[in-house]
Amino acid sequence: MSEATNILRIRGRFFACLSWIAASLTGLLPTAGRAEEIGMADPILPLPLYHNKPDNFGTDGGLFFSTSFVAYKQTNPISQQGVAYRGFTDVTGTASVPYTYDPVTGQTTNAPVAPFVGHFYGSGTEALNTESVSGPGTLQPGIKVEAGWRFGDRVTVTASWMWLADATYTSSASNIPAGLQIGSNYADSYLSAPVYNFYPEYAGPNEDLYNSNGASIPNTVQNGVEAAKGAGYGIWNAAEVFTQSFTQRAQFADLLCRVPVFENENYRLSGLVGPRFVWLWEKYMMRAVDYDIYGESNGYNQAIYTNIVSNRMYGAQIGAQNEWYMGHGFALNVTFGGSMFADIVKARARYELGQKNYGPVSKRSRTLYEFVPELSGQVGIAWYPFEGIEMKFNYNAMGFFNTISSRHPIDFDFGTVDPAFNTQTRWFSGFQAGIALVF
Repeated sequence: MSEATNILRIRGRFFACLSWIAASLTGLLPTAGRAEEIGMADPILPLPLYHNKPDNFGTDGGLFFSTSFVAYKQTNPISQQGVAYRGFTDVTGTASVPYTYDPVTGQTTNAPVAPFVGHFYGSGTEALNTESVSGPGTLQPGIKVEAGWRFGDRVTVTASWMWLADATYTSSASNIPAGLQIGSNYADSYLSAPVYNFYPEYAGPNEDLYNSNGASIPNTVQNGVEAAKGAGYGIWNAAEVFTQSFTQRAQFADLLCRVPVFENENYRLSGLVGPRFVWLWEKYMMRAVDYDIYGESNGYNQAIYTNIVSNRMYGAQIGAQNEWYMGHGFALNVTFGGSMFADIVKARARYELGQKNYGPVSKRSRTLYEFVPELSGQVGIAWYPFEGIEMKFNYNAMGFFNTISSRHPIDFDFGTVDPAFNTQTRWFSGFQAGIALVF
């Protein structure tokens, strides 16, 4: 095969790779080199690996497959926002108003409640903040699989998919504060969040508090419960437990064309181009559990708030890969590139009862559109112990700019439920270790 013919073939495949981008929007960076020239091995393994036909390899082609273990740490966008506080609001004014009980009629009579209506009891100390689910970040393990075809002129086409396990951060607050200091009137054994504008179905248990200011005999527990009925109105008022969690997940898929640009016996420079898809999904959840005075609760006395943000990015990538052969089957590679994505963001915030499919919900969905640029880089080392086998270890970094997140995820207005969504820079960093087989 003449040198001119070979150059024309490489050029044709390069422009074929570029044509893929015309159907794309933008994208990400390259991955490690695949199916490098490694020569004959000694010994030769009795496996169907490597296509040992240098004269007609371009006609026959060659399949390769790679699988890797990966682990990445990504940016957690959650910022500070108060969630729950020690104490409760006396909605009806009956939590501490003096009352009398008539044993003949069985009626409980309260004194004028006006001075007590809306009074907040307790220290108001912050018991839970979203910052407690903002990190520190954790490594997300996952897998990456790649498959492709290598032509005789060393042009390769590779399809890859990478999945990361969920990263979940949790925290909670209960009716027992630090040092067991619940206060002289026990008010700090209750938790409250400033949720308002909610429906009666979210009232919580009616017998939620106890009034100890009875002025008659007998002053029984039941009398005190009757006197304070409705004072702790609302599941988020005078609750006993608040929990919150934040979950992140990520997937990546691309179709990459690698075209050699320059090479000698120890070095090769390749251009990289192709479409890319990235999906970043995250969910914040807050749950309030309101027990009655007897320590019982159910799904009707629990409320759940969720805020989900899904960034689906469609784009194309371009980059360059440098490979140095170091001898004894080892090679060093450095890859860098840039991408541009069209980001279609689906955001949804929702209030609902803990009892599924019961009662009204309050929700709002939004669709946002952004352009997201990306920069990424990779440094790695490959080892070729036998012909047709590559073992690799890489360190990777990716930065996505102008994505969407909800740093302050809670909107306490039940009626409108419209939390803020902000632009967010996200960083991924981690490593990849795997094996590739050339057939």
